[in-house]
Amino acid sequence: MAAFGTWNFFDGALESRSSGHHFSETKALSDELVRRGKTVRLYCYRDPPAGRFPGAETIPTFSVSPAKWPEDTQSLREVRTAVFIEEQGVPPALEWDDLDADCAHVLARDAAGDAIGTGRLLPDRKIGRMAVVQRARGQGVGAAIMQALLAMTRERGDAEVELSAQTHALGFYEKFGFVAFGDEYLDVGIPHRSMRLRITEC
Repeated sequence: MAAFGTWNFFDGALESRSSGHHFSETKALSDELVRRGKTVRLYCYRDPPAGRFPGAETIPTFSVSPAKWPEDTQSLREVRTAVFIEEQGVPPALEWDDLDADCAHVLARDAAGDAIGTGRLLPDRKIGRMAVVQRARGQGVGAAIMQALLAMTRERGDAEVELSAQTHALGFYEKFGFVAFGDEYLDVGIPHRSMRLRITEC
């Protein structure tokens, strides 16, 4: 699995530490970094100092990076247990499947190193298990995770990607270009819609 280049998030704008490219150039730059085999970490700064780049003394509010199963199993399970099992009432037997070992995972951590979000990319071009713990929501963590997963799909050469979205989150995925298709359905008692995205459009 190739990794994603170093990104800094400034109140919704995104800039590369090394090149100064802005959000509109995110896709092209991330693709190039992946082709070069660069490891990319995503950083979000709460109060960036003046100037193009944050100073060394600036502490990131969170970072997003690739994760591996089983090396990062404990952290991945912590997030998914808190969100899906404890908060949404998903039975543990349904949350833990046999697919994790074959998936590409990303993990978000806060400034203290605690796991706060995750997502996975399956071999069959599906994104799943997108989750951010309650205390970290509204800070761009979910968007950073999605950017990382989409970078992985582009690096793999996938033509499109699909996901199963809880209906309350449709608007979030639509911001990335995902389009819903098919009828609404229940998954573990929660309303969902299937969505897909052509990678050339993201």
